[in-house]
Amino acid sequence: SGVDPAAAGLQKTSDGKPKILDVIDCTGSGDVDTSKVVKADADGAIVGASGARLSVNPSWKNPSQEWRVGCKLVYELFTDTLISRLKVNTIFNACILKVLYHTQYQYFNENLLSMTSERKKKEMG
Repeated sequence: SGVDPAAAGLQKTSDGKPKILDVIDCTGSGDVDTSKVVKADADGAIVGASGARLSVNPSWKNPSQEWRVGCKLVYELFTDTLISRLKVNTIFNACILKVLYHTQYQYFNENLLSMTSERKKKEMG
């Protein structure tokens, strides 16, 4: 919620009881390992943890030109519920694509056979 648990006005109630009972850090701090340090090249670009070349905004001031990079699979940041929902959607979409593929394949084959038969008829007679 953006509360500063160290703020003086949040320490105790008027009768001396603590105002904050528990603090949970939900920022995700530490989720991505950024211990790898890379230097910017002559163009001011760096190679990220995934291997991609990244352009650093020239307005960012960094005299050392050393940058910490990290990489995290997005699925590792998702809740189990969200992952389940995404998997269901992925399976559903894959099934739709399979049906579309087979429909187009069948249509193509039928038309190819039809064109081949008509060509043979013309050639024969």
